[in-house]
Amino acid sequence: MERREAALKLIQNDFWQSFGLPAIAGLILAFSLPPSPLGFLAWAALTPLILSLEGCSIGEAYRRGAVFALVFNALSMYFLAFNSGATLPIAAASWVGLVVYATLISPLFLIPVALSLRKWKNWGVFSFPIFWTGFEYLKSLGEIAWPWNIIPLSQSNYLAPMQMVSITGVWGLSFWVTGINALIYLAVKRSTIWLLAVILWITIPFIAGNIALKHPPQPMSSVNVAIVQGNVVPEDKWANGLIYNIGLYRDLTEEISGAELIVWPESAVPTYLNMSLQARRILRGLAERMNAPIFTGALALFNEPEDIERRYNSAFLIKPDDSEIERYDKIHLVPFGERVPFQKLIPSLGKLNFGQAEFTVGQDYHIFQIEGARFGAMVCYESIFPQIVRRFVADSADFLVNITNDGWYGKTVEPYQHALLTRFRSIESGRSMVRAANTGISYFTDAQGRFLARTKMEIRDILQVELPIYDGFTFYQRFGDIFAYFILIICLFITILHIILGCLVKR
Repeated sequence: MERREAALKLIQNDFWQSFGLPAIAGLILAFSLPPSPLGFLAWAALTPLILSLEGCSIGEAYRRGAVFALVFNALSMYFLAFNSGATLPIAAASWVGLVVYATLISPLFLIPVALSLRKWKNWGVFSFPIFWTGFEYLKSLGEIAWPWNIIPLSQSNYLAPMQMVSITGVWGLSFWVTGINALIYLAVKRSTIWLLAVILWITIPFIAGNIALKHPPQPMSSVNVAIVQGNVVPEDKWANGLIYNIGLYRDLTEEISGAELIVWPESAVPTYLNMSLQARRILRGLAERMNAPIFTGALALFNEPEDIERRYNSAFLIKPDDSEIERYDKIHLVPFGERVPFQKLIPSLGKLNFGQAEFTVGQDYHIFQIEGARFGAMVCYESIFPQIVRRFVADSADFLVNITNDGWYGKTVEPYQHALLTRFRSIESGRSMVRAANTGISYFTDAQGRFLARTKMEIRDILQVELPIYDGFTFYQRFGDIFAYFILIICLFITILHIILGCLVKR
C-alpha cells in the first residue's frame, strides 16, 4: 500500500502529468504493434495516459492527448517516410503531415474522458474504452480514412480473442483492450481487488475464442488456388518493362500444376492491360497452357471526349477461353498517394500535384466467377476496410482475394502490419482469404483467420492449397458495425450529459 501511494505521488507532479505519462503511453503502445511480439503491452500501455487526465481542464486534457498522439503516431507511422515510390521530401512530408493531422485530431476524444473523471472520479474511467472505440471507428470512415495503427492491430497475433471480430468487428478488440487499461487504472487507484476483474476480462475472450477455434465452420467445397510471389523491386518493375515482368511470372507460373485459379500480385503486369494487345495475348496463351484463369493486377486507361483520360488501378481475370476479360477497378484509393480526396466537392483539387498517381475511383463491386466459386477482390490498401469486404460477401463472394505491392516500404513494419490487418477480414466475413503480395507476405487463411500457407518476405515463391469454400454468414457480416453504432450512441449520450451538466453549473 505504501509503495503504491509513493508511486502515485511521484507521477502526480506537473512534468509527469503533462508530458511524462502521455509520452510513455504513446511509446509503449507503438512498441506493442507488429512485427513486435509484445502485443500484450497494449493491455496496460494506455493506463499512464488515463492517469494523466485526472483532474485536468479541457485545455490540459487536449494538450496531454496531443503529447500522446505525437509520440504514438510519429513512431507507429514512421514507415511513410521510407516510401521509395516518392521523392524523399514528399515521403517525409507525408509522414509529417499525417502525424500533425493525427496529433491535432486525436486528443479531442480525451476531453469527455477527462470531464468524466472530474465529474464521477474513478468511475469516470469507464468512459475511456467507449470514447477510444468510437474514435477508432470514426477513423475508418470517409475519403481520408486511415484505420491503420489501431488498437486491434496490436492483438493481431492472438487468434483466440480475434474471433470476437466475427461478432463485433475489430471495434470489439478496441473496446476489450482499452477496457483492460481502464480496469488496471481502477486497480492502481482504488484496490488491488480490481486485478481479479482484469484477469477475468483478459481470460474470457481467450477461453471463448479457443472454444470457437475447436468448432470451426465446415466448408461446403474447395478450390485449388495458387499464388505467385515474384519479389520484384517496385522501381525495377517499370524500368525492366513488360516482357521482363511477364516472363518472370510466366516462368514461375509454369511450375504450378492442377490449379483452378492462379493469382499474381498488384501491378504484376506493368502496363495498361486493356490497351496492350501484346500483354493480353501472352496472358491468354499462358492461361490456356495452364488450363486455369490468371488473376493479376495491372492498370487500365480509357480516353474520353475532350481529351479526358481516366486511369484505374485495377485487377483483371483472364480465362483460358475466348470470354471477355473481367476487371475490377479499385474503389478506395490511398488519399494523396493515389488521388487527392474531396474532388466531388471541389473538382479543381484533381489539378494539384503532390506526386500522386491520380487514379479514377472505381464504381462497381465486381464479383469474379470461376468454375465452382465466386470471389471479390481488394486491391492493396482496400483490405483494411471491412465495409468493402461486407459488400463483396453480400454480393455472393465465396472467398476473398487481396492483391498488393508493399515493396515500396522495404523491410519496415508496413508489410507485416498490412498482412495482419488483412487477416481480420477473413474472420469478420467467415470467408477464406487469398493474399498475393509482390515482395511478401503472401498467404492463404481459412474462415477463422488460420494461416493455411504463407511466404516469407522478399523471396520468389509459389504457394498452392485447396482453399476451403464456406457458406453462411457471421453475425458481423449480417449486421455490420452495429456494435460500433451502439458505442457511438453512448458517446453522444455522455457528451450531451456533460454539456447539460456544464450549463447547469454555470447557472
